[in-house]
Amino acid sequence: MPARTRAARASCSACCGATSATRFGVVAQFMNVAAQVCSWTYLIQYVEQALGGSLAKGGAYLQLSLLIFLASRFLMTWVIGYIRATKVLAALAFLAVLLCVFAMSSPNQAGVFAVVALSFCLSLMFPTIYGVALTGLGPATKFGAAGLVMAIVGGAIMPLVQGKLVDATSPAFSFIVPGFCFAVVGLYALYDLKAPPSVIGGKVVGDAGPASLTGPAQPAEGAA
Repeated sequence: MPARTRAARASCSACCGATSATRFGVVAQFMNVAAQVCSWTYLIQYVEQALGGSLAKGGAYLQLSLLIFLASRFLMTWVIGYIRATKVLAALAFLAVLLCVFAMSSPNQAGVFAVVALSFCLSLMFPTIYGVALTGLGPATKFGAAGLVMAIVGGAIMPLVQGKLVDATSPAFSFIVPGFCFAVVGLYALYDLKAPPSVIGGKVVGDAGPASLTGPAQPAEGAA
């Protein structure tokens, strides 16, 4: 059999092996990266509207949000050592939705703090979605990982949508875009919580969040 044909069949087999949870995970990762880029990109414009601030003031709040993102990553990595990762993911995602709604309705100092606090919610999302979406894929893991990496294109597409809303309405109202993205991430977390656990090699596989410890790879069922 020609090498090109074998490669095509392997690609098709990997595609079929990707579970609905993985496909939903790719969508969730798309929305997560989109929300992250949108939140950070338009924070400065939001500060200008809410506080009548300058670019320098907006930049200072952006730097603060990045520091919160960093600190929260360490904190949440510790938290998921005690609480299932997707439970934390769901809580952070829906908290972010509420923060976006508050920021939309209250373009003032409190609204600015709400937008800055979005970084607290974002800190855990990328690695958790990545790990959970790949759980139980077996030989299709490489295919699933490629899809999750390609999902970062959300950070290039959705900010354009938010930018159109900024021009048509206001920076405050435009935060409906990251709010929608966070809602999709939250729904993915709920989907995973309700899904039956994955089984590889006769063993139940739990969450694969950032703090998970994984042992040696187990062969897929039916593998030689």
